[in-house]
Amino acid sequence: MNIGETTATAKTLISEVMVVSPSVFEEQCKQPVAIMNAVTMLVMMAVHFISMYALFIKLEKIFNPTRIAVKIRQSKFSRRVAPCRE
Repeated sequence: MNIGETTATAKTLISEVMVVSPSVFEEQCKQPVAIMNAVTMLVMMAVHFISMYALFIKLEKIFNPTRIAVKIRQSKFSRRVAPCRE
């Protein structure tokens, strides 16, 4: 080998990255999106059911005529038993 001589070898790299077109990408994402939509809908249905149940219980406690009558009776009784002294 002579001084000053260099040998260069060129290697070609084969790219293993596939370019995906938008239509192929859309087709591949349909199933996971559909699955997540179904799961999200089920979770939100459960949350909606629980919150509506809690709302109806609260409204029943507020507007039930029997409960209102009991509150009035208790307040009258407590005023009669222990009147406020001012």
